[in-house]
Amino acid sequence: MVQITSSLDPKLGGPHNVVDKTVHLFAEKYGCRLLIFGHSIKNYEGAIINSTFSNNRYGFIFGIPKIETRLALRHSTILLIHGYYLWSTLIALYFSSTRNVFLMPHGSLELYQETKGKFRKKMFTKIVNLLLRGRAIHFLVGSNSEVLSVQRIFPDSTISVVGLGVQVSKFTEVRSQIHSPIKLFCFSRITNKKRIDLCIRAMSKLNEGNIKYHLDIYGTGDHSLENKLNKLVKDLNIGDQVTFKGHVDGESKDFAIQNSDILLLPSENENFAVAVAESIAFGKPVVVSKFVAMHEFVDTHSTGLTLDELDVDKLVSAIKKVSNNFSTYQENCMASAQLLAWKEVIKRWFNVIDSCLSIKK
Repeated sequence: MVQITSSLDPKLGGPHNVVDKTVHLFAEKYGCRLLIFGHSIKNYEGAIINSTFSNNRYGFIFGIPKIETRLALRHSTILLIHGYYLWSTLIALYFSSTRNVFLMPHGSLELYQETKGKFRKKMFTKIVNLLLRGRAIHFLVGSNSEVLSVQRIFPDSTISVVGLGVQVSKFTEVRSQIHSPIKLFCFSRITNKKRIDLCIRAMSKLNEGNIKYHLDIYGTGDHSLENKLNKLVKDLNIGDQVTFKGHVDGESKDFAIQNSDILLLPSENENFAVAVAESIAFGKPVVVSKFVAMHEFVDTHSTGLTLDELDVDKLVSAIKKVSNNFSTYQENCMASAQLLAWKEVIKRWFNVIDSCLSIKK
């Protein structure tokens, strides 16, 4: 197997978590070579890194990739591509000849994402179909909602919902008592679709009279949006109730979640949402929108509440309900956490890949 991906940086979201947690599992099962187009903050044994032009995160390079990359692709029997609208995806399809092509779009084919650059994306798909040379892509997606998005563009493709996982085994210490004031937190890249502005506006209503809640915002992203959100905090006069924490990762990230209470993600679109899975695994209830694919898990296992629309008052109401029943939601989180463990999720990946290989033999 050869896995190919663009930059592996947790600040960029995308395939970082999947590659980081599965590369050794795929290596044990199939033998796996990792090809990275861009930079990686972590060193992976045997990985081949191709430097990209101006260190871009789209896998774009001038000229042809290094000989090691070309040989790995040429001799691959299983190709697993992370991301769709990337130069690295085109390179993988061009230099490989295997019919066992698997691609995880990581939400890039969602209808929400398709509203921008329609012509460019249509041309990209035409190039992909040419490079496939009669081969078919088997799409691996994180949630049921993503299936329809892929089918719009590839109506005849095979699509399997394999999900994503988290490293549940490390989440051993769970704080059972809620903080005072209650610690709400956002954990994502700062982009418009995350609707962090709703979380900030909710704070001014939650703390009318006295301060019962505090909001920590973890992540970086759109600097102009960060400035707007900071201004919103000042305009609402709640600077002592909201803290921008910036990007955290590794043990610092684990510590941040452990010392929080309720995750807020009233997003306009999420094809999975790893932050939700990690929060549940830590025993932290969540409040998400119906546009977050993980809301199905949240509803099924009662690990928090789902908003049926992006409304400040409904967000406030949901936060209060989860706060008032915190111990029950937390117990539900811990009871369902193992379902999100990579050791369980990876079995679905293996089953899909193995069945496909059997059919093509």
